[in-house]
Amino acid sequence: MRSGLTPPGLRHARGVELAMAGARDAEVMAQIEHATDKEAKIYRRQAERRSLTGNGRAKIDNVIDLRAKRRAQNQG
Repeated sequence: MRSGLTPPGLRHARGVELAMAGARDAEVMAQIEHATDKEAKIYRRQAERRSLTGNGRAKIDNVIDLRAKRRAQNQG
């Protein structure tokens, strides 16, 4: 195992990846072997935050692209 990686850390990363892939809480629980849905909900919240971050970046990139196109049209 690489330095800095721990079994709980790997388990957590897997849970977030499953949630990002759209797995239901029961599916996450089965994969990660949790008895309650508490951790599955945590993974889902983190996946939602990552998705929102990506969506926000995409919107900013879109605005930058639109401004660049407008500048190019105005100069051309």
